[in-house]
Amino acid sequence: MACVSGCLGTAGMGELEWAILSGENENSQARTLMREPVRRLLAWGVLLAVLLPMVIAVVLGLGALLFSLGDKAGAAACGRISLVIGVAWFLALAATATASGIMTLEGSAGRPARPVRPDDPPLEQ
Repeated sequence: MACVSGCLGTAGMGELEWAILSGENENSQARTLMREPVRRLLAWGVLLAVLLPMVIAVVLGLGALLFSLGDKAGAAACGRISLVIGVAWFLALAATATASGIMTLEGSAGRPARPVRPDDPPLEQ
């Protein structure tokens, strides 16, 4: 173990001092700074993933109505608009899955594996 500024050991060090010397405090701050934009992306992704299919259904319904009334140009425009919204929906699903994965991996990075205690039953393989 490396000795910082002439220390002879870590026996007299408090948890805060050890966290500062080991850099754990910087990791915690970096995680907090990274967590907010990812949470915002996750919230927007979920919101758009839920709402955009409803918008697609409304626009397609409007296109069908316009087509039945004889407005083929309006129906074609509604078809193109629904295609663009469909691409946006796919991107929202991808962003939601990616942000969820980042949050899951980032949340489990700081936790150590569960230690096995001697009184625990043996794990069967």
